[in-house]
Amino acid sequence: ISIIAQTKLLLDGIINVAAPGGRGARMDIAANNIDVVASLSSTPTDGVLEILDSDLSNLKVDSLFLGGSRTMNTTTGATDLSVTSNTVSFDTGTKVQVTDLIAAASQKVEVKTGANLEAKGSVNTGDSVFNISGDGALLRLSADKQITLNRTLTSGTQGELVVESGATLKSSKSMLLDASQSTTLEGDILMHGGSLNLSANAINLGDVTGLAGNALNLTNQKLVDLSVDE
Repeated sequence: ISIIAQTKLLLDGIINVAAPGGRGARMDIAANNIDVVASLSSTPTDGVLEILDSDLSNLKVDSLFLGGSRTMNTTTGATDLSVTSNTVSFDTGTKVQVTDLIAAASQKVEVKTGANLEAKGSVNTGDSVFNISGDGALLRLSADKQITLNRTLTSGTQGELVVESGATLKSSKSMLLDASQSTTLEGDILMHGGSLNLSANAINLGDVTGLAGNALNLTNQKLVDLSVDE
């Protein structure tokens, strides 16, 4: 299922796309800018698609992609992502729980203070490799196995991933964070085992006080708090 919208998207109906034993059903949502919110605003911003967090959590799909569309590469078997959104944002206080969540944008993916994103359950996405062309940022939380991300034709001039302090990312099996320009990880990553993949143009570990630039900085405490298998 692929949806393109630009102002408001209401997902009140029941979408029955179960496929027991096979590859899970997918939904792709694209817009110039996507803002996942706890409540819809009375005067939405032009060019921003608002989506209720509860609507996303209630979807009966196995994999949700915010920010574009995806196709199966019949030659390689990989999943080709076409990222068309400039920004994808999870607003303060939003809570999204699905089995597989992908958020990607050419300019910025942002998880604001108090937002809680979680992937749990059992799912077979069939994904093993993502192919993306151009600068951007991507966040993937999944109850499925880890994937490999191939990002090509990048300049590093844009593509920010921001997880603000007080935000929480939680996954039962795998998590991938990627940005071609800069990554800010001030929120919490909650995993008990599983695979964590952090991809950035540079990564600083340990005593990162005072370090500037676009690198992903992981303090000693952040490293201690990580509880992953790989």
